Amino acid sequence: MIGFDRKQAVVGRDIEVVQIPSGDGMTLLEGTPVTITQTLGGNFTVITDHGFMVRISGRDADAIGEIKEENLAVNSTEISKDAVEKNIW
Repeated sequence: MIGFDRKQAVVGRDIEVVQIPSGDGMTLLEGTPVTITQTLGGNFTVITDHGFMVRISGRDADAIGEIKEENLAVNSTEISKDAVEKNIW
């Protein structure tokens, strides 16, 4: 995400997260509304409806309706137009 692009999501299952900046762990419960403020290195920074800023691990991307970064990798051995379009869309 670049600039002020923010996306709303609802946590789809209970997940363990890390509070920013303290580093303390906490659990976000299923149904918690969050605002995704940043994606970086496959992880997500979100702000909860109670004002907590937390990091969600990429392995829990599905819980907020996102795709793990590794699933977005482009297969560099495929360079056909169809392969490029598949990787883009």
